[in-house]
Amino acid sequence: MKKIVGIIAALAMAGAVFAVDIATMIHGWTDLLSMDLATDGAKPSFLGVRDPFDREYAWYSTGIKFSVSADKCGGSFEVNKRDATVMSVNAYVQPTDAVKIAVGKIGLATNTETIDYTKLRAFEGKEGWAIDLTPVDGLTINTMLVTGEARSWGWAFWGQNGKIGETVAKIGYAADFGSVFALIDYADPVTDISAGYSGNFGGVGIFADFAYTMKDNANSLGFDVFVDGHADAIGYKVYAKFERGLDAETNALLLKVRGSYALDFGNLYLGVRIPNAMADEFPVQIYPGLEFNIGAASIDAGFQFNMNTDFDAGYAAKAKSIHMPLIYRVVF
Repeated sequence: MKKIVGIIAALAMAGAVFAVDIATMIHGWTDLLSMDLATDGAKPSFLGVRDPFDREYAWYSTGIKFSVSADKCGGSFEVNKRDATVMSVNAYVQPTDAVKIAVGKIGLATNTETIDYTKLRAFEGKEGWAIDLTPVDGLTINTMLVTGEARSWGWAFWGQNGKIGETVAKIGYAADFGSVFALIDYADPVTDISAGYSGNFGGVGIFADFAYTMKDNANSLGFDVFVDGHADAIGYKVYAKFERGLDAETNALLLKVRGSYALDFGNLYLGVRIPNAMADEFPVQIYPGLEFNIGAASIDAGFQFNMNTDFDAGYAAKAKSIHMPLIYRVVF
């Protein structure tokens, strides 16, 4: 009896010291209808089951994620098949309030839209080592060395040419007006420079980001904006990303829209994705669905209509087709 009491006391003490979060996800994808509209005489096919680990449908990732944090240290571990990543690990220590040192899969993106977000996504970012500094309230300075040759964080920073694989630096300042930030990512021969703003106005979240990419014969300019808000029971998210190729003189405009309506038992939603609205014929995805909770599980089930889904790297449609899959996702 004393041993049992001792174990319970030890677990209670550990729970007081460490904050532990575990998330798991399962998903499924079944094509109720699939048909090639570009081929004469083509017949529809029904009930085609997709491989949940297929990279083409990697947004619906399957896996388990575990994270733990204490007062001055923490980390995460994830087993996931999204983007062919089987396992991702990161860890950090924070010797002082102004200094944090991290290793593993680390993200330093300026902003991220959340229309396609799932809390079991693989770690965003790259493998490497990072030091975060907060010299004064509101000011953050992030520096990161990315390991060379696409190796894991345990490898050297330099590649076969003896140079640093990649260097990232980000600086941001947050105040009552919102947050401003700038980032430079240097990986010879490509350099990305971006700057932007994020803030909240009357319950509506807004961020805007400007980027310039320098690369031999492939320089480009980019701009994206994300709006996230709600009015009573109606919620909305809009994301637009424009890219202009300066050397090839190409244009691309990614559009995503998601609207939702809150019910007593969950949220009805309708989403639309257009990978390139500036293409002559572009693919369109329309996906209605319902998300709700049962106990600790969050369930998302719906359909997705894919028009002109076969397109090349420039998002120009190559063939007309339609898919109507039934998709479900459970997170707990």
